[in-house]
Amino acid sequence: MKVTKIKKACRLRIPQIALIIITVLLAAMATCCNKHCETHHDAALTALEHSDSLPPVARDKILDSLYIIANTAGNDSLNRVLLLKLAGRYYNNGSYKQYHKTTRNLYDKALEAKDSAQLATSLYYMGDYYELQTRQDSALYYYMQAKAMYTARKDTLNTARMTLNGGGILFQNGSYAESESEAVSALMLFQRLEKKEEIFQCYVLLGLTLTEVKNYSKAFEYYRLAEKQIDLLEKDGYDKRNITHYRASCYNNMGVTYEYSRDYKKAITLYNKGLRSLGKTGLRPPLYAMMLSNRAYANMLMHNITPTVKADLFEAKRIRDSLGVKLGIVASQIRIGEYYLATQDTTTGLQYIKDGYKQAKLLSSTLDVTHALSLLSVNDRANAAYYSKLYFKVNDSLQMAERATRNKFARIAYETDRVENQNKILSRQFTYTLAAAIALLGFAAGLVIIMRLKAKNKELVHREHQQKANEKIYSLLMQREAEAEIAKMKERNRLAMELHDGILNRIFTTRFNLEQLQTIQEDKKKLLVHELQETQDELRKISHDLKESFLPENESYAGALYKLVQKQQEATGPSFELYVDKFINWGSISPERRVAIFRVVQEACTNAKKHSEAENCNIAVMAQRTALKLRIWDDGKGFDPKKVKSGIGLRNISDRIKALNGTFNIKNTPGMGTVLEIIV
Repeated sequence: MKVTKIKKACRLRIPQIALIIITVLLAAMATCCNKHCETHHDAALTALEHSDSLPPVARDKILDSLYIIANTAGNDSLNRVLLLKLAGRYYNNGSYKQYHKTTRNLYDKALEAKDSAQLATSLYYMGDYYELQTRQDSALYYYMQAKAMYTARKDTLNTARMTLNGGGILFQNGSYAESESEAVSALMLFQRLEKKEEIFQCYVLLGLTLTEVKNYSKAFEYYRLAEKQIDLLEKDGYDKRNITHYRASCYNNMGVTYEYSRDYKKAITLYNKGLRSLGKTGLRPPLYAMMLSNRAYANMLMHNITPTVKADLFEAKRIRDSLGVKLGIVASQIRIGEYYLATQDTTTGLQYIKDGYKQAKLLSSTLDVTHALSLLSVNDRANAAYYSKLYFKVNDSLQMAERATRNKFARIAYETDRVENQNKILSRQFTYTLAAAIALLGFAAGLVIIMRLKAKNKELVHREHQQKANEKIYSLLMQREAEAEIAKMKERNRLAMELHDGILNRIFTTRFNLEQLQTIQEDKKKLLVHELQETQDELRKISHDLKESFLPENESYAGALYKLVQKQQEATGPSFELYVDKFINWGSISPERRVAIFRVVQEACTNAKKHSEAENCNIAVMAQRTALKLRIWDDGKGFDPKKVKSGIGLRNISDRIKALNGTFNIKNTPGMGTVLEIIV
């Protein structure tokens, strides 16, 4: 919503005089309107201008009086302009219900009068209203409707604005590819118009979308372009307060991107720059609180737990409490809880996280709910099973809701485009009909039909050839894959036979001859025989494993994981529980990643049985955008990483994950259990 506020320099110094002037004007307007006087519009605009100098209560009364007059004075262009300006005043005053009512009235009058300019603006304003109410689907619908009308009117500036607004809503709802496409389209239009501030906003949105899809290098390119636009705005004498805010926002966004890429030092440096720039002016308390919290969290991720971290977290919470920023308060509660957990004050940490979890539920903030449950399932040992089940349930619900929302937003965009295309088709048909009537309707119409049929026929032939080519390529790929699999199995069987028939028989013969050997060192002979027996058993197991295909097809992979975990259950060992995200499309997961997940689960279960002394071990395999997240945690005794640094099991896991360019983290506290988090 781009509404220009009245500058302070325009205000009268004596509000009482302004009130008297406005009262006289309103009385004159009422008389004028009854006589259908055309001069009431000028009087209304004068009253509207002077109302800005009044106290809030008096100003609202004047605006309401002007609304009644505009609403009852008929449906002419002057009254629609008055309604438009009233809507802008209500928006600036924070009277959003009255703003929506005025905008809806303007829409109805513009629709009745077929005033496309005011109709497009009213749709624009309604989109702003629903975005304020966080009703993103309705906001996107009205922005797309306004965009179609502005496009038809060849209003490039407002078309670009609606495109950018739509891209911002798509980003907020996780449709990053669609958001990036809309941002690029808007950027091209703004560059043609040389709109520096809007170009800056496009660069920021592109940086945000690329951060979310983990294309960090490209995200930084757009943030640097955004900084250059700020420099250009500053040279043009743009408002210094906005310049400061834009720079601080850029520092914060780049800091978050460095944090995602695990470069915490650079992230902290940028947060410090943003905090210094805002601290000098006292601007934008919500942004200041956000950067305080982000700086503290980056230090925590570096294990740099200092008194400054605690001070930052509590100061951010204090600011958010004073402003009533509810979602920010929830985020602060949870991060403070994480701070106390990091300082071994588990009781205080769990209390903060539980409070944050309750508030997140009231606000329906599913992301904060899942984050809190994730922390509680690991750290609240007494209720770990309860919070783990809640975590899995909420995670499933969240993914279903995200898919439904994305489908809904895609449908809105599709329906808007369909209406726009239908309008274009209708307009084109009208033009063709008019031309055909001038140049003999029948001949021209027949020619157009023949040309369209030929084009359609060519398109069908092209599609048929393309389909055949695709089928052939697919067949060749499947054939190559089958041949590779057969060759692999033959080689495995050959190695297994060599081990079984060659080396095993030789070891057996050696062991048999050794048993027959007479010696005075009987104990040493028995030890050697025993070692040969163990070697023989191990080789036999390797031989069997080579012949066994442990990795099943796509449709039974989850079942194989459940079967693997069930085999680990023993009477005296930990109780294993497995959760596999039902939304994972295993057909799209490469064999290498499936093998890695299978082997890591196998190794982790073995370690839990042998070393952890745990009662419970939980395993979760979840979808995380285009990646897989494996999380394994137990309530055992934990371990000292320095003492097990050379362990072959953990080293094998680490090597597997590194080979797939994944991430592998271990979180543990001696006596408090172990958590493995892997993303591939």
